[in-house]
Amino acid sequence: MYAFKRIKGEYEPVSLDDIKEWNYIEDHHFDNKLRACVAAGVAQVESFINGIVWPSKFVLSLDRVEHVIPFREYPVQSITVTVDGEQIDDSLISYDGNLIRIAGSVAGERMEVSVEAGNEEVEDDIKAAIKLVASELFRNPTDSVKQLPTASQQILKPYRRVNI
Repeated sequence: MYAFKRIKGEYEPVSLDDIKEWNYIEDHHFDNKLRACVAAGVAQVESFINGIVWPSKFVLSLDRVEHVIPFREYPVQSITVTVDGEQIDDSLISYDGNLIRIAGSVAGERMEVSVEAGNEEVEDDIKAAIKLVASELFRNPTDSVKQLPTASQQILKPYRRVNI
């Protein structure tokens, strides 16, 4: 199993101010809880649609060279591979939506795969779905929230991607 580490960019799909306004909260007493709820809301939305909501970088470091690496995040913007500290040519890399393939001629001791994924701009309806989920988690902090709120599911259906 390959474990890509996600490195989030500076931009966030729903800011603290956005979620506070959505919930009519004016003070700062719940800021940390709201941030956690937004992060969980983004994770739930991404899980539901099988895609990355906002620009993120995924990095995999290996002590060996692999030629086929599963990567199912969507949408992929770019893939960079370095072997022993040297970037390999893009023509030696392919991606089919499920697998990153590195040409068999590539050899070395260490490999790093860096993938930029997500959309540059998050659609307003996806932001609304994140706010709905985060708000539900905020209002109901127990573990009884079984699934996305119905409104969020309806909003997200057009964005849902089925992994094959």
